Formats: sequence, C-alpha cells, structure tokens
Amino acid sequence: MMVLRPNLPVPTGAQAGTGARDHVFVVDASFGTAQGDLAAQIAATVAWLSTLGPDDRFTVILGGQTQRVWRQEFQAVTHDNVLLSTAFLEEAVPSGASDLEGMFMEAAKLASRSRGAAPAVIYLGDGQATLGEIDHDALLDRVDRQLHDVHGSVHAVGVGNNVNMALLGQLTRRFGGSVTVLNRGEDVPARVAQTALDARRPALRQGTLAFSSDQVDLVYPTHV
Repeated sequence: MMVLRPNLPVPTGAQAGTGARDHVFVVDASFGTAQGDLAAQIAATVAWLSTLGPDDRFTVILGGQTQRVWRQEFQAVTHDNVLLSTAFLEEAVPSGASDLEGMFMEAAKLASRSRGAAPAVIYLGDGQATLGEIDHDALLDRVDRQLHDVHGSVHAVGVGNNVNMALLGQLTRRFGGSVTVLNRGEDVPARVAQTALDARRPALRQGTLAFSSDQVDLVYPTHV
C-alpha cells in the first residue's frame, strides 16, 4: 500500500469555498419519482439554498426525458427568487424517462457560464437512468467529459426507494463532492443544510498520479 500526503497550499477566500459561488440544482422529476419523493427533493433544494450567502447565485433544472431550465442565467439567492424557483419545481408532475446524461449535459452548459469560484452541481433524485446512456461505466465517462472542463464539484442527494448509490457515489467522488441519502420521515431541512455546509469545505479535485517506474502493474481504483 502507498500513502500520499501532498503538501498543498492553504486556499483562501473563494478558493476555500467561502467566497461567491454558483450552484446548479438538478431535480429529477422523471416518471419513477413518487410525488412524495419529489416533495422531498424540493424541500432539500430549499434547504440547500438557505445555507448560501448573499453573493452566491443559482439556477434550477427540472430533469426528466427533456430538461426544463428555470433561468438560463444564474440568479441571486433572494427571498423572491427562492419562492419563484420553488413554484417552478412544484408545478412538475413526474413523467417521462430519466435521461441522466441529458440532465448533466444541461448542467454542464449552465455551469460553464459561472464566474469566480468553482461552480457546484447538485443532483437530487434516485440516479436511475432509463434514457440516453444507461450503462453505468459509460454514463460516468460521458458525464466526466461533460463536466471536466468546468472545474466544479458534483454533489448528490439520493431520494427514493432504489437510489443508485454505485453511480452517485462514483460520480461525486470524481468531482470532489459527496452523496447523502434521505430516509423517509427524517428532518430533511436539517440533514441537507448540514450537507450543504460541509460541501463548502476545501477539497482536492480531479487529482492525477503519474508513475515513472515500470514496476507498477495495476492501479485501483483508476479514479480517486
């Protein structure tokens, strides 16, 4: 076993996650989403927004077979904007297939317009793809390519009876994020608010290792 302890500079300001940051919330409202689970996803989105600062910005994607974007430009986290985005989400009726590839493609487009600190993409749903690329490894690679140049983080809030932890776990690890699974009956605002605060902590993202020795036969996992 090899242990690496890199000597990293201590980040400050926006680099440390304490400065202004843009957020893209992806709320999965595909057919497999129960109405109660959709309500939990909306509550989780509002809870995450409650932790953001006055200089942070956000927008929301209602995901499914097609992707609906609340605002194409990032908006300030004001009381009115939170109400408007919540009303947009509450109009949704779960329907259609779940195109995770399309959801993250749309999120990558929006995140590419971010300013300042690395943007955050927050997916809320069960992580079960039924349209587009549905193969686990191929889907991860495609999402990786879409988001790689954005230099942001990806977090997930798993909601539903059959959360795809394998996919969401690997995806969030690749982009320095975390995954939280909500259980029915628990205090959603408190749980998600703590997760959101933890997400602002500094993290090493998209690191790579290069080996000069020809004695290395196998490296696992290939992504850290």
